[in-house]
Amino acid sequence: MGDSQNLTEQATQNLRGLIDRIEALEAAMKLMIEELDAVQRQGCEICNGDCASAMPPVPLCPMARRRDTLSAARAAQEGKT
Repeated sequence: MGDSQNLTEQATQNLRGLIDRIEALEAAMKLMIEELDAVQRQGCEICNGDCASAMPPVPLCPMARRRDTLSAARAAQEGKT
């Protein structure tokens, strides 16, 4: 009986540790999403939102990458991945 109780207590502790880590990761993810959203609202630092007329041309739009990352992060946060 003692061994099975010890295993149950150990499993409970392990599960509690995993839950704590998940909660910490969710909190960190929320902060990162908020920060990325704030940066996104500031606009593009390269072309001011007009990639087509930028000189020199912008091959990889940082705004598009941020938008895609923000969308993926929000979907993950909502459990839609």
